[in-house]
Amino acid sequence: ISVASLTTSSANLVANAQEIAQLDLLRAAPSWFTSSILYVGLSVMGLASVLPAVGQQMSSRWQVLSASLLGPMLLMGAMLFVTLALINQVTQVVDAPMPTMVLADALHPGLSQVFAAVIVLGIYTTACPLMWVVCARFGSDQGQPYKSKVYQGVAVSLALIGVLGGGVLPFAKMVNLIYPTVGYAGFGMLLFMLFTDLRNALGKTA
Repeated sequence: ISVASLTTSSANLVANAQEIAQLDLLRAAPSWFTSSILYVGLSVMGLASVLPAVGQQMSSRWQVLSASLLGPMLLMGAMLFVTLALINQVTQVVDAPMPTMVLADALHPGLSQVFAAVIVLGIYTTACPLMWVVCARFGSDQGQPYKSKVYQGVAVSLALIGVLGGGVLPFAKMVNLIYPTVGYAGFGMLLFMLFTDLRNALGKTA
C-alpha cells in the first residue's frame, strides 16, 4: 500500500516534512529519538514470549544470527516506506485515526476493507502475546498455566478491561496511551536483559 501510494501520487516530501513540525498532531513521544526508543521497547514486549520458543527450535548459531539480522532489516524497510507514504500524504492523513487505511482507500475502496481486517488481526496477534506474558506469571501449573483458575481469572479480567477501555477511549488516543506505556516497560526490560547477559558473560570469563 505504501509503495503504491508513493508511486501513484505526487507531493513534495521535503515540504511536507517541514510542515509536519507546525501541525497539531497526537504524539506518542516528545521527539523522534524518544519515539524510536519506545518502538524498540514495544517490539521487545511483543516478542518476549515468542522468541525464546522459536530460538529453542533453531539448530545452529547461523540460523539465530541470520534471523536476528534479516527480521529487523525487513521491518525497518517496511516502516521506511510507510513513513514516507504518510509524509507524502500528510494533509490527507493528519486527522485520521488509522492513517494507513486512508492510503489504502485512496488506491481502491475495496482495498481499505481488506486492510481493516488485517488491522484487526494485527491487533489480536499483538494483544494476545502481551496478555499471555502477564497471565502466565499467575499460573500455578508451569507446564500448562492456562489451566490454573488464577490464570483464567486474570485473563478474563484483562480482557474485560481491554473491552471497556476500547469502548470508552477513541482508538487513536487509546493506542497513544498504551503503546508508549508498553514501550517504556519494554525498554526497561531490555536493559535488564542486557545487564543479565553482561553479568553472565563476565561470570564466564572470571
